[in-house]
Amino acid sequence: MKGNVNPTRRHYRIGLGPLLTGGSVLFVSAVTVIMVLFALVSAREAAIEPLRQGTRLFVDALAARIRDHLQTAQNQGDFISGVVARDLAEGAGAAQLTGTLTASLAAAPQVASIVYLRPDLTGLEVSREPSGPARVQILDLSGNVEAHRHAREVREQEGGSWGQPITLASNPGLAVLNYRVPLRDPHRGAEPGMIVVTLRSDRLSRFMRELAAPPVRAAFILYGSDRVLAYPGFDGSMGSMPKLAEMRDPALRALVRPSPDESFFSERVDGTLTLRQVDGRQLLYLLRDLPGFAPETLWVGAYVDLNDVGVGADRFYMIAMVGLSIVVAAAVMAALLARRLTSSIRNLADIAAAIGRVELDELRLPRASRVRELDELARAFTLSLRTIDAFATYVPRQLVRQLLAIDPADRPPSEQRELTVMFTDLSGFSRLAEHLSAEATARLLNDHFRRLTACIVAEGGTVDKFLGDAVMAFWGAPERQANHAARAIRAALAMQEAYQDDPLLRDHGLGLRIGLHTGTVLVGDIGTAERLNYTIVGDAVNVAARLVDLGHQAGGGREVVVLLSETTVHAAGAEAIVEDLGDQRMRGRFRAQRVYRLPRRLLPDAELGGSPTSHP
Repeated sequence: MKGNVNPTRRHYRIGLGPLLTGGSVLFVSAVTVIMVLFALVSAREAAIEPLRQGTRLFVDALAARIRDHLQTAQNQGDFISGVVARDLAEGAGAAQLTGTLTASLAAAPQVASIVYLRPDLTGLEVSREPSGPARVQILDLSGNVEAHRHAREVREQEGGSWGQPITLASNPGLAVLNYRVPLRDPHRGAEPGMIVVTLRSDRLSRFMRELAAPPVRAAFILYGSDRVLAYPGFDGSMGSMPKLAEMRDPALRALVRPSPDESFFSERVDGTLTLRQVDGRQLLYLLRDLPGFAPETLWVGAYVDLNDVGVGADRFYMIAMVGLSIVVAAAVMAALLARRLTSSIRNLADIAAAIGRVELDELRLPRASRVRELDELARAFTLSLRTIDAFATYVPRQLVRQLLAIDPADRPPSEQRELTVMFTDLSGFSRLAEHLSAEATARLLNDHFRRLTACIVAEGGTVDKFLGDAVMAFWGAPERQANHAARAIRAALAMQEAYQDDPLLRDHGLGLRIGLHTGTVLVGDIGTAERLNYTIVGDAVNVAARLVDLGHQAGGGREVVVLLSETTVHAAGAEAIVEDLGDQRMRGRFRAQRVYRLPRRLLPDAELGGSPTSHP
C-alpha cells in the first residue's frame, strides 16, 4: 500500500460538534432573514386587507344579485308552467296562451323570452323587445336535433332543470341560458309539452356592467372553468361563451389554467383571493360559485388592480432580490462546507469499496482531515488496512473475490459437485533444498508458485493450498464452470510453456509433474468455528495426487510431465490430442485406471471441446 499521511504530524482540527453548530447558526441566520422578509410581505398583505375585504363584500353582493336574478327566472318558469298546464286542461286556445305568456314575461324583466312547446315541438315564443310590445312567434322545432335532445332531457326530469346554454341561429354571438319545466295535465295524465324560460348573455353582461363599482375593474361570469358567459365588454364578436384564452382582456386570459390537470379554482371553496401578474400589474381576483343554474358550475368573479390603490410591485421586486441574494450566499456556504466534509467521507468510502473487492495492491491510505472525528476515522481505517493487508498474504485473494461475488443465500456451506482437480510437484526439489539457504529456497518457491498461480487464475481456477513445493487447485467452484476440464488442460499447457527450457529445471535438474483428474468431491466451508477453509475433499483429490506420483515414473528430470485421468480427457473432449498410456496401477488403489499424457504443445480451444479462455 502507498501512504500519503504522516501519522506523527500534528494538524489543526475542529470538532464535528462545533462544525455542525456553526452550520446551524448560519442556517438559523438565513431562516431569520427569510422570516423578516416574510414579515415585510405580511405587512404588505395587511396594507391591502381593507381592499381585500371590500372586494369580498362586493363579490358576495354581486353573487347574491346574480343568484336572485337567476332564481327569479326559475321561479317564474315554475309559476308559468302551472298556469299554462291549468289553461290547457281547461281547453284554452292559442290566444289565451299567448296572453298568459305575455303577462308572465312582463312580470319578469330579467327573462328574455318564454316558450311553450307541445310534445311535437311546435308552439309559441313570446320574446322581449328593446322597445315596444313583446314579439309573438309561432315555432316549429320538430326538425331541430338540439330541440329533440332538450325535450328528452325534460321528459326524464320530474321538475324543472337548467339546460346546456344554447346559441341562437339568428345571433351566434349570444349564449342563452334556459330553464325548462315539463307540463303535467292533472286530470288526464298526458304530457301537454313544456315551458322554457331563457336569459341572454348580452343582458347578463349589461347587468354586470351596471353592478360594477370602483375599485373593481370588471365583474364577469364564467361557465365552468374556462368559458366566459358574461363580461362588461362582451359584444358577441368572439362567439357565444368564448374561452378565456381567446379573450382580448389580458386580465381574463390570466385566469387560464396553468396545466390541464390544474384548475384555477382548485384552492377555492368559499372564494379565496388570488394574485396574478398581468403586464406588469398585480391583479387581485376573487370568485364565488353559483351551482345549480347550469349543467356546469357558474362562477361570479371580479378583479382589482393593486396599482389603483397605491400598492405597486417595485417594493416586492426589491425584497425578492434581497431574499434571492441571501439564498444564493447560503447555498454557496453550504456547498463549500459539504464539499470539505464529503471529500473525506468519499475517500473513506472508496477505500471501503476497494477492501470489499480485495484490491489492496495500489490502495492509498486515507487522507488526514481537520475534522477531528473524520481524522480519527481515517486513522482507524489505516490500522484496519494494515491488518487486512497482513492477513491477505495468507488467503487466496482470487478465491475471496469469487466467494464475494456469490450471494451467501445461494451458496450452501458444502455440497457434492463434479470438479477437475490439479496437483503439481517439483521433482527433485527436496534434494536441492538441502544445499540452498533458507532465503534462496523461499525465493525459488515464491517465483515458482507465482508462475503456476498465474496460469491457474488465467483459466478461472481456484488455488486451494501450497503443500511444500506442491500446488493444489481445482476448477468448477465456487463459480460453476461447464468446461472446467478444458480449462484445467489449458492451464497445464500454459505451465508447459512457462517452464519450457526454463533455468529452474535445466540448471537444478528439477522436473515439473502435473496430475489432472475430474470427479465428484465435497466442496465448501470445512473446518471449525475458529478456522474455516473453502476446500475440497474426496477420492478425486487422491487420484489427482496419485497421477503426480505416476508422473515421476513417466519422465525424467528437466521436463514437464502432465498426466490426465480418463474422466478428464472425456469431459474436455481431448481424446484426439493426448497420448494413451494404458491402464496404470496407482499407490493405495486396487483397480488400475486408464491414464493419458498431454504432449508438450499448445492446442486450439476447439480441440478441447470448451469455450475460449475466459477470466472470472
